[in-house]
Amino acid sequence: MIAGYEIKDAVRSVQIETASGVIDTQVFVLKEFSSLGITKRYFEVCAYDFFTYHFLTDFDGVLGLDFFSDTQFCIDLKKGVITIQE
Repeated sequence: MIAGYEIKDAVRSVQIETASGVIDTQVFVLKEFSSLGITKRYFEVCAYDFFTYHFLTDFDGVLGLDFFSDTQFCIDLKKGVITIQE
């Protein structure tokens, strides 16, 4: 169980293409997810268990631009700052 969800909670599986090839992932509908002060309810995410397949990585996940689809924001790479427009 991760973040209160188990594999049996997946609504479907999909294949996604990565730099290493195509992988099978599970799709979950999260009851609520928050990032950078923005909260989405019943938001779909794809999950892949890196440890099960012996992949070690320094990140927990990647948040796609679909999360910010109705948000105006600016990423300042020089300053290392993300600004959310209200």
